Amino acid sequence: METFTLSLVEPAGAAVLEAALTAGDIRLARMFKALANPVRLAIIRWLSAHPQCITGDIVRVAGLAQSTVSQHLAVLRDAGLVCGTVDGPATCYCVDADALAWFGREAAGLVDQVRAATAACICLGDGCDP
Repeated sequence: METFTLSLVEPAGAAVLEAALTAGDIRLARMFKALANPVRLAIIRWLSAHPQCITGDIVRVAGLAQSTVSQHLAVLRDAGLVCGTVDGPATCYCVDADALAWFGREAAGLVDQVRAATAACICLGDGCDP
């Protein structure tokens, strides 16, 4: 399995973090980034309720320019969250259910990993209960 090394360095040159990132880590990060935009999250939710819709449908309900919607769909497609099928002059979009299920499993695994690793963490401040 191919891995990538991530190094975070302080201005003084001291390494702060070294981590080996797998292709799965990169895929997960791309999906998180794609879903971090509220418009793209809304598009995923809308596509889930309205499978196989065309870009024009999304433009109509989103109230955004077609170019803006197309850019959001491109980000979602590049992240592997939606797939599009060209149908004449239109593109029909669907949520990739397998990819979203993979994302859900990986995100849940990350939450479990962090929760287990930080079980003894004591936070100072409001809203932090280990």
